[in-house]
Amino acid sequence: MLNWITVDATYDPALASIGFVINDWDGLTSTPLSETAISQKVETEQNPDFDRARKAFELALQDANKKHQYEIDNYRIEFNRWLNEARNNIH
Repeated sequence: MLNWITVDATYDPALASIGFVINDWDGLTSTPLSETAISQKVETEQNPDFDRARKAFELALQDANKKHQYEIDNYRIEFNRWLNEARNNIH
């Protein structure tokens, strides 16, 4: 009998110093989720409007992407710079 488990991608150990969740996996049991996507439906939540709301949100993000591409690109650059600084500060 097969049993499904959750194995969530994790951040590298150096990023624990700035608060990221670092998972240890024993190879047998589920890991905690490192992140929950904004549009991820929580299985225990009952929300009949979820799909409609998610679609509207995702369309709004697409419009924001087009209008603010420069800022989004700069955010990605700065975010990665922050992660790299944390990685380089591990002794």
